[in-house]
Amino acid sequence: MKRKAILLMLTCILCCECQSQQYPFIQYTPKDGLVSNNGRFMFQDSKGLLYISTQEGLSIYDGFRFINYTTRNGLASNFITDIVEMGDDSLWLMPNARAIHCLVNGKIKNINTSDGFYPVVNKMIKNPDGSYYALSDEGLFRFEKNHFSRILLADKNGRDAGAFFESGMKINNKLFIVTDPHVQSLAGPARLIVYDPGKKQVAISQSPLVFSVLLSPNGDILVSTLEGLKKIDEKALQQNEIRFSPLPKIYRAAEKSVATSMYMDSRQNLWLCTMTGVQYIDREGRCKIFSVENGLPVNNMISVFEDKEHIMWFINEQTGICKLTNPNVEYYQQIVPGFYTNDIYASTQTDSVWFMDAASEKLLLRYGPLNKTFRLQSEPATPPYRHFAMEGNKYFVSDLFNIYRCEFSAEKNAWLTTLDADTNRNANVAFSCLVPDGYGNLIATSESITVLLSNKKIISYPLGYLADGLVLTPEKYLWVITRSNYLFVFRTHPETPDHYLEWLKTYHDELPSISPRSIAVDQQGNLWIGTRDSGLYCLFFKGGILQSWKQFTVQEGLSQNFISYLHVDPDNTVWACSPAGLDRVSSGNGKYTIENITLSSNIYQHVVKILTTKSGVHWALTESSLVKISPGKSPAVTFQPKIIFREIFEGKNRMDPSAGLASFPYQENSLYFSLSLPSYIDEKQTRFVYLLEGSSNKSWSEPSSQSVINFVNLAPGKYNLRAKATLLHQRNANSEISYSFIILPPWWQTLWFRLGCALLFMIISGWIIRNFYRRKYQKQQIILDKRRAIEKERARIATDMHDDLGAGLSTIRFLGEKVKRNTFSQVTRNDIEKMQATSNDLIDKMNEIIWSMNENNNSLENLVFYTRSYCMEYCEDNNLVCCIQVPEKIPPLAVSGEIRRNIFLTVKEILHNVVKHANAKNVDIVVTTITCLDIVIKDNGTGFRKNHKTPGGNGLDNMRRRIEMTGGSMQIKSDQGVTIHIKVPMKDS
Repeated sequence: MKRKAILLMLTCILCCECQSQQYPFIQYTPKDGLVSNNGRFMFQDSKGLLYISTQEGLSIYDGFRFINYTTRNGLASNFITDIVEMGDDSLWLMPNARAIHCLVNGKIKNINTSDGFYPVVNKMIKNPDGSYYALSDEGLFRFEKNHFSRILLADKNGRDAGAFFESGMKINNKLFIVTDPHVQSLAGPARLIVYDPGKKQVAISQSPLVFSVLLSPNGDILVSTLEGLKKIDEKALQQNEIRFSPLPKIYRAAEKSVATSMYMDSRQNLWLCTMTGVQYIDREGRCKIFSVENGLPVNNMISVFEDKEHIMWFINEQTGICKLTNPNVEYYQQIVPGFYTNDIYASTQTDSVWFMDAASEKLLLRYGPLNKTFRLQSEPATPPYRHFAMEGNKYFVSDLFNIYRCEFSAEKNAWLTTLDADTNRNANVAFSCLVPDGYGNLIATSESITVLLSNKKIISYPLGYLADGLVLTPEKYLWVITRSNYLFVFRTHPETPDHYLEWLKTYHDELPSISPRSIAVDQQGNLWIGTRDSGLYCLFFKGGILQSWKQFTVQEGLSQNFISYLHVDPDNTVWACSPAGLDRVSSGNGKYTIENITLSSNIYQHVVKILTTKSGVHWALTESSLVKISPGKSPAVTFQPKIIFREIFEGKNRMDPSAGLASFPYQENSLYFSLSLPSYIDEKQTRFVYLLEGSSNKSWSEPSSQSVINFVNLAPGKYNLRAKATLLHQRNANSEISYSFIILPPWWQTLWFRLGCALLFMIISGWIIRNFYRRKYQKQQIILDKRRAIEKERARIATDMHDDLGAGLSTIRFLGEKVKRNTFSQVTRNDIEKMQATSNDLIDKMNEIIWSMNENNNSLENLVFYTRSYCMEYCEDNNLVCCIQVPEKIPPLAVSGEIRRNIFLTVKEILHNVVKHANAKNVDIVVTTITCLDIVIKDNGTGFRKNHKTPGGNGLDNMRRRIEMTGGSMQIKSDQGVTIHIKVPMKDS
């Protein structure tokens, strides 16, 4: 009788726990974008995208959005019965109709068979040779070479095994087929059909009704029937008969469970969908029920699915889909009915957990599944209780300003005894925490540190401002930080209570400017400080000297920058509590990873406190519930999700992300990119950054949870969009993707247009230049023709002068000589000599004019030689010693008659002045033609007078004008004679 009472009590306790215990299921409905609540099954492709089949359409979920397909998008039926991945970018969809679709780059296309025949396919089973078995409403088909071939399944009596094959699988080279249990009026009762393709044998079950078939990790073939879970007798199956044998011990808990579907996850756990919930059996045979009572949206689940990150998904026909990210996380609205927890206490020394309900003045002790409640009683009455703590076999409770010793009685009462003196009598604020030191002493903080020694003495140390917490290390160092940013470090001496606190150091100026709210120390001696607005700080000390610090904020993954409580567990994991949730900070390989536990589990609560028990169970207190985090490592995730371009649109035109380099006209320069990272552990922890290479912005964007990128009015050019996805919990490596595209310039900015413009400009410029030079040439030709006419006229004049005047002057000269010979008068002879001299002079001048006018003499060489000949002859006639130097090689340059005449007359005038005025004996003439025509004439005469201001008179001025008319210059120097330097530039004409 006693044993029955105990069992009844335990059953009641477990039932109470089952009703209060909740699992954090995260639900997705049409409000989140799902096409319908009427879900059927799920599928995940190689990229990680999730496909949800419903009665009203197909939804594809990428972690950020649902993309839905219905008959309006090209489906033959809204209900998709099966999905098969044919390649990286190709999925075959089997609609509940006579058709097969292909989903390529987000577009629905139809698959055409060779003969146009399509059965209504419910399931496709792949063979090693690449062919498929199709389970359809019309029976069993083999799909090969784009053709469906019917396989007749006949029983021993030769009768057709029927149709409406709904599900099945291939086990040991045999097909296990289950007929549709929902169409019994058409196909008879749901049965199991086993088909051996090698032997062409068919075995058909008779009773009970069969719902699904599954292969266990041990090789047992499990069958879900109307009478519970069964195992197929393989010996009988070899005889082509279907019989059932007892279940293995591990699955005995499900022996009576009627499951409409079964699923075996990667951890070899069995999941059964029943009418009363989802039954879970692990590898050790332990059973757990997920139902409406502990968080499941509805009891009747259609199917269960595990994705590549080992997240369990549940599909039903009423509320869509939901997931269980972390089955180790449970939460309680009330630890027991009617108990509202305001404080908890747990220690790594025991698995007992204490809960305090200040409103009803109760304490609850939980040890395993057992709960024990005590009523707090005190005399006189006290204010509301705030904290509970225990030290060895001593228990303490505090209110605003006092600490009480708590003693328990057999009547489940907890008597509170006021200590000898008020422990916080002069404080303006209440106690913020109670911490036992492990030696029978209790430490509390407010505006001071208060220590309740085991010998009942109380000591206090003023802090000057409110401290929200303290931490005591195993090395007996006590760290306390106040809101005024003063950090105190003490050394405790429990062995000498009279000198319990030893002040070591106070830090203030060395600390970053923060507003501290919590404190903890990890196993490496690093100090963690939670702040009001600046997130979480990790301070690194060496020899008592602050070396550096590291800051964590929401940018690094914290749920909020207000960290109100900190806790370090035995695994050296830092737990940060905030009004937005609970963060777990783990370290490894010099890196810190932050994971938000409550948000990833869909528990949006203000977490106040967290503690750890001896067995590693974490209890977190929120403002309205409790969260229990059981120990247990999640299976290793080998799947690494990669960032993908989910959609790319230019206006309304959808682009293919895998099509290579894309180009767009200049007016189509607004692009829309939709990114996704198919990771479902906590979609909110994903951050995206991007860089558009080719634009003016050379830096990456700020991390954002927004997965959409818009570019408007991009300038023409070549671009490369690089995008990265970062998971703040860092369970997966960062992923990067790129997309290159070109915005074509308008036609007036294209290279061909510019080349055409350049060519046209060159043609027009050439035409203009040609016309310019043509007109210039014509002008030059006209001038040349005039010059030729002038030269011709000059030649005619010279010829006439030579022929007429020359002949006349010669006649006059000859007649004068004759008269001179025949005349004896001296006067007459003098006149005749004058006439003869004048005649000779006129002949010489006429010859000079004829020489300058003759175009045959228009060369530099002729000018030099003619001038040299004249100079030699003139100097000789006037008794001057003349030394002339001319170059051996004279450039073949043309010199016009006018220039020749001016140069010659200038030299002639210079020699005339030497003879007339210089009284010189010698004349040196040097002619050079290196860069121009240089003529230097130097005499050894008397030179110019000293009081003569300007050398020469009109003759010198005339000579300068003549030389300037040729474009040259003339310099005169008088020093021991006169030196005249003539320089005339020569041009090759």
